[in-house]
Amino acid sequence: MKTRIKALAFYFLRKYWVLKFRPYTRIVVTGCQRSGTTTVSQMIAADLGFRNIDEYEFGTHDYDAFRKLLNLENIVIQCPAITQYLHLIDTEDTLIIWMIRPYTEIRKSMKRINWDIEWEQGEKDKYAKFPNFKQNRPIEATKTEYWHNYQKRELKCHFIDFKYHSLYVKLNPAFISKKYRSGLTSKQTKL
Repeated sequence: MKTRIKALAFYFLRKYWVLKFRPYTRIVVTGCQRSGTTTVSQMIAADLGFRNIDEYEFGTHDYDAFRKLLNLENIVIQCPAITQYLHLIDTEDTLIIWMIRPYTEIRKSMKRINWDIEWEQGEKDKYAKFPNFKQNRPIEATKTEYWHNYQKRELKCHFIDFKYHSLYVKLNPAFISKKYRSGLTSKQTKL
């Protein structure tokens, strides 16, 4: 009975979110590293029947290659490593989804996959020129602050702040619960 209720709940949640996402031909799933961008971009692409483009396909940090992808339609792009450029996106029919996940969980996930201090420093260097930058602040706090205090108001397209712990994610059959994630690699979304 519990499984049926979960399935029914997900059916209606999925319908709701598909209706919210459907007007957009380009969806950019981004946010802090380890915030769920890979999993959620795959879920949304599957629900819409869109092509999912992982950050590895355009070189992770290559903004020019990313920009070229925005000429395509019916795509979902996963891209946490180019968050510093989000306010420059000006293509019509584009939706930015900013993933929200508790910082403690992000840190645990970073530790689980050995996301090292050099990678964090490389991400911080991207933000050093922005107002109120603090070198000692964790990268997830820096990215989130810049998103909320600057980028959102500069956007030329629509956006949604989307919780990793939303029912859309948690009830999705593709979701892997915490107890099964311990041995997964950084991009692994299936057991």
